[in-house]
Amino acid sequence: MTKQETLKRVEEGMKRNDCLVAKEVMDNMEKLGISPSIAINGQVRKLCLICDIESRLIDESEKENFVTNLKNNGYQESDFWFVEYNQIQYRSGDFSALSGKIIVISKKSGNQKEYNTGYGISWLVEFTTDLQSGFYKE
Repeated sequence: MTKQETLKRVEEGMKRNDCLVAKEVMDNMEKLGISPSIAINGQVRKLCLICDIESRLIDESEKENFVTNLKNNGYQESDFWFVEYNQIQYRSGDFSALSGKIIVISKKSGNQKEYNTGYGISWLVEFTTDLQSGFYKE
């Protein structure tokens, strides 16, 4: 696919809000060795694998549980892209808490969903429910 064809497909997909067009473009980028990116609130953010996410909100045990849940449901870590954003720190006296959002994108289906992250938030439970219900299937 040429650059002009890719741009045309992106424009078509944006007009229709078409996940499959976005998936096709991201697949082409990945094949060319280009890290896929998305724009969130006007800022370009690179997508990555869960193991590569640099987060103050998602700890190593959550990443390990995430990968275990994937394997238990017939997926691999490389089947998904991630991006975390909108990290906010709340302070009240001696108490401080972080919150944010993570977007999970299926490479196979193009389906994506945003989850809240942070102290006391069970984004992993919500993701696993979506995974088991078939939300991320092709």
